[in-house]
Amino acid sequence: MKDRNIVLEELKKYRFAHRGLHDKPEVPENSLLAFERACERGFGIEFDVHLTKNGKLAVMHDSGLKRVTTVRSDHLPVIPENAHIECTTTFRTAMIIEEITLEEAKKYPLEESDERIPELKEVLDLVAGRVPVIVELKPREGNHEELVKKVMEEMRAYEEKHPEGVFCLESFNSFAVLTLKRKYPDVVRGQLGS
Repeated sequence: MKDRNIVLEELKKYRFAHRGLHDKPEVPENSLLAFERACERGFGIEFDVHLTKNGKLAVMHDSGLKRVTTVRSDHLPVIPENAHIECTTTFRTAMIIEEITLEEAKKYPLEESDERIPELKEVLDLVAGRVPVIVELKPREGNHEELVKKVMEEMRAYEEKHPEGVFCLESFNSFAVLTLKRKYPDVVRGQLGS
């Protein structure tokens, strides 16, 4: 692990492309294409990470798929009129990244492109230590500890593979930041606020 002060100084040298260097709708936010464009132009990259139903780390901003993918209400299952189920549950499950698998989410293109929601490992393999990354943790419904653990497993593997790589982790969720402080005190972290 790099010294925290060295990491902070390195981070200060860069301008960061928020959700990659996107150009909607052809180059969607948080897409591998947007991240490659940022790397090629020498920008650091900021992106968001969610934990899917099957424990994969999905890189996307919102929990809901509707804004950034082609998922629409016509993709949802048809529910018979006489069904005795909670329709909002079916609707929610089809639209929230934490409630579906990454493989299910990847069925839908991002915006008007052929890009799909990337997995954290895919993004890190693409960046390969070329520029610093800021990873925003997006926990949902109390999954902050599992999210932090899985992200840190990927970031430690990234450090081993690319010792030149620089990163920091941040979150609006104070429980996620506290978990980072307690379990990974050597990692540069930040508490976001609005």
